[in-house]
Amino acid sequence: MYSYRAAQHNLEKLTVRRRRVNNHTQIRQLTSIVGEALARENLKPPTKQDCGTPADELIVQLDGGHIPTKDKAKRSFEALSAVVYRPESLRIIDQHHREIAQKSCALSATDDNLATMKTYLLNATLKQGLDKNTVVTALADGAHNCWSVILSLENHCKQLLCILDWFHIGKKFQNVRSAVADDFKESLERVKWKLWHGKSDEALTKLELLMKNVTAPKKRSKLKGLYDYLKNNQAYLVNYEERDRKSQTYTSQVAESHIESIINARHKQSGKMQWTREGAHNVLQIRGTIASHEWDNRWQGAVLSALNVAA
Repeated sequence: MYSYRAAQHNLEKLTVRRRRVNNHTQIRQLTSIVGEALARENLKPPTKQDCGTPADELIVQLDGGHIPTKDKAKRSFEALSAVVYRPESLRIIDQHHREIAQKSCALSATDDNLATMKTYLLNATLKQGLDKNTVVTALADGAHNCWSVILSLENHCKQLLCILDWFHIGKKFQNVRSAVADDFKESLERVKWKLWHGKSDEALTKLELLMKNVTAPKKRSKLKGLYDYLKNNQAYLVNYEERDRKSQTYTSQVAESHIESIINARHKQSGKMQWTREGAHNVLQIRGTIASHEWDNRWQGAVLSALNVAA
């Protein structure tokens, strides 16, 4: 939850004096070893005791977040985060907010052609009750690596429905609005309306026509970026209006942002904070275990394993 230096300060408050064992370097090393132990355990299939009863439907939300790197040749690297839950676990807080009462999280910052993330995601879905009769509805932002991870579930469930997250579609349109003159803003809204009602072919045709009427290179480039984004993800565009009317999932906006709460809250607290892939990956295993409400049952084995290594 805290930076290593802040953790040292907190422990010094508890002990009322400085202790060598509470040095921030020692805390970092021990945290990494605990995370490493959890990372190994997360690769193992969950036991029957850890798995829920067979689920009729599961929701998967998968997204990526960028973490500042210590590698001087790069600015950041990407970590993937998935949240898996049953529809009945989504609880209403108020008109604009929901919370997931029970969920399983899968997080990875490894650079291994997505192998670790695919294993973590499968194990997370098994914990939530995945079997051959489960319908999985998966939401992603449209990135190729996200779809690749999600599609790895296809042979493990009854049906896999992939949906381009409406929340991310809305953000794309918001970024492009500034690229068109006021005379064309209504046309852009019509494109969005077509998408909302599941008419992706008509939406792309209108957007292509709109591009031809915009002469400024930079503005046209933005519109082209939106067109390519939708075209590349056309297979994952659905009738959002219909799903909304039937109270079916089509956006991640109704639930808390797991990228913000799990990745960004710890790894981007400060502009000066930089990470190695290994270090970030290990911390993410701890944060994911806590977010999944599994820490109380799993901390002892991981910590004792870390202490034995340290000893």
